[in-house]
Amino acid sequence: DAKLKLAHDLYKELSCRKGMAEAMHIMGAVLGDSPQGIVHYEQAVQTSKLAGDQQSQAKSLIALARLQSKLRNRPAASKCWEEALNIKKLYNDQSAIKTCLTELCTLHEQIDDFGVT
Repeated sequence: DAKLKLAHDLYKELSCRKGMAEAMHIMGAVLGDSPQGIVHYEQAVQTSKLAGDQQSQAKSLIALARLQSKLRNRPAASKCWEEALNIKKLYNDQSAIKTCLTELCTLHEQIDDFGVT
């Protein structure tokens, strides 16, 4: 974790948003199922967006959606899947589109089953 933080700081010093986003994404993955992982993935999403790197943004959105689902934050997960879906449609990534749609259907069924809004 200290090495990833150092890498992030070096990328920041170099004004390399893409590298910063990748370091934040990896930190989110390293933290596993913790709420702190959400923070790192959200930062990776925003940094990728600022860098204009939609593919990395979608990758972090998908990871964030999966973590939100694990933590039972279904509405937040749904929002992430929808954003990732919109990006993947731009690139006509059929496999990712299918994954996003499948996950969205599953989430919406769970939201309906549990009355979560």
